[in-house]
Amino acid sequence: MKKIIYILISLSVFQFTFTLNAEPLFNLKFKKYIGKISYYFTNQPLIYKNIIIYAGQGDKPTDDKYDRLTIYNSKGKELWSFPATSTTTKSSNIQGVVADKERIYISSDNGIIYAVSLTGTIKWQFKTAGKVKAFTIGDINNDGKNELLAGSWDHNLYAISFTGSVIWKKDLLGAVDCSPIIFNKNKNILIAVGSNAGGLFILNNKGETVDFFQAKDSVKSSPVIFYNKKGDDFRIIFGSDDGNLYILNKDFKRINKFKIKDRFISSPTLADINNDGIPEIFISGDNKRFYGLTVSDNIILKKEFKTGIMASPLLLKYKNKPVILLADLDGLIKLINLKGNTIWSYKTNDMIFSTPAIGDPDYNGKVNFVVPSGDGYLYYFEASTSVITPIWSRWHGDNKGSGIYKNAINFSSINITKSVIKTEKLTEESNKERLNYINKEKNDGFFNRIINCIKRILFSKEKIK
Repeated sequence: MKKIIYILISLSVFQFTFTLNAEPLFNLKFKKYIGKISYYFTNQPLIYKNIIIYAGQGDKPTDDKYDRLTIYNSKGKELWSFPATSTTTKSSNIQGVVADKERIYISSDNGIIYAVSLTGTIKWQFKTAGKVKAFTIGDINNDGKNELLAGSWDHNLYAISFTGSVIWKKDLLGAVDCSPIIFNKNKNILIAVGSNAGGLFILNNKGETVDFFQAKDSVKSSPVIFYNKKGDDFRIIFGSDDGNLYILNKDFKRINKFKIKDRFISSPTLADINNDGIPEIFISGDNKRFYGLTVSDNIILKKEFKTGIMASPLLLKYKNKPVILLADLDGLIKLINLKGNTIWSYKTNDMIFSTPAIGDPDYNGKVNFVVPSGDGYLYYFEASTSVITPIWSRWHGDNKGSGIYKNAINFSSINITKSVIKTEKLTEESNKERLNYINKEKNDGFFNRIINCIKRILFSKEKIK
């Protein structure tokens, strides 16, 4: 009996010692100072193939040196940056990003959208009359090129061509904070986008209204969509400030809603965790509650934390079991299982609004993720094991911000397959073009200030906006 007790005690001590000495699931590889302003709609990082992309708003509401688009490699080396500052407005506060194999797109609080090459060359810029917080890229006219759909606080959704010209704009009756989805129904290209007017618009690819679903408050939560196996049926899922998660069928009628009594700001996340062909929904309100739901409204996970979560959850598999990556307003990054138990965590020094981004930019078979914190740093982690794989690895699903479940799954798989984007060295020509653009902005701003001063002198009795 004494021997059995001794053996049990020894095994317990060994297990406890092993647990203490076990390597954490993720290790911090580097952190870079990028400025303290990052918000929930806007500053969503992206790991795209072998590069890390971040568009930051800097340290203050007005322009500063950290208000820029920055590209890093997996070692934390800055490859290049693009300062999208404007001398003609009080603040640019850039944000984003979405990207494809040719362009990176970023937006700004001065209403300007920038298209930048993967080597930092400005391709075009487009000016709206309001802040631009969210956008999506996709081919809306079957011309083989990605168009940009951008919502603005001037109440319009803009369709912008690959060359930077406006194809159409649509008045959505309220400011647009959420990214659209581009999808197909009966071989027709459609667009779903929310508005602060309090509903979800369904448009055709010419910007004409096909349908409208009325919510009881603003729709800031970017919608997501999944199809059945045949591809002839789908569900659209989005949240509203009225505290409801809405699920619409292919006729854009509500088939279900789930009330959590919180505003929905983050975009829902989809993952088929039981392999039945129908993805489950993972959501967080701006209070302290986090949910996992089935499409039929069954709760599979309900967890209340000590603080709120603005960021969208990300889904991975650890030893073939689903786990969830969360970042909260207490600055805590954590990995939880489906029971709601924390299996790994890391504490930053301020609130986190942004959704992390997952990838494997050095292609060593170990998942990495990056996330900005309100303490001013961009944190980059690497998994200590290769048994962690991504399912839904970025805000709104993928590099294009498509919100489509199939695209998100493909992106999570393809993005960890070796494919190199050459950004290490700018050509002399592209660097000269970039510097000329920046200098032109400065000069234009100088002359505009002189013209405005003359206007004030000559027309002092008028109100100059």
